[in-house]
Amino acid sequence: MKKILLLAIMVMAFTSADMPDARQEAEEYVYICTGPSSKRYHKTERCKGLRKCSDDVIRISKSQAINQGKTPCKICY
Repeated sequence: MKKILLLAIMVMAFTSADMPDARQEAEEYVYICTGPSSKRYHKTERCKGLRKCSDDVIRISKSQAINQGKTPCKICY
């Protein structure tokens, strides 16, 4: 009985170590135009909304884009 209990505790310890913590969720990345009139963020760098970008298109975290005042693109979101 002790062996089964010990085995169960070990299995639970290893499985919980592999599970991601809610605070460690994967950050979502988006694409933005660095132009002065850019207002949106995009799912992909091939979005039609980025065709008129006069500057570079860069990949940043979604939270950074929101902090910069960007809103989701109506084409790709």
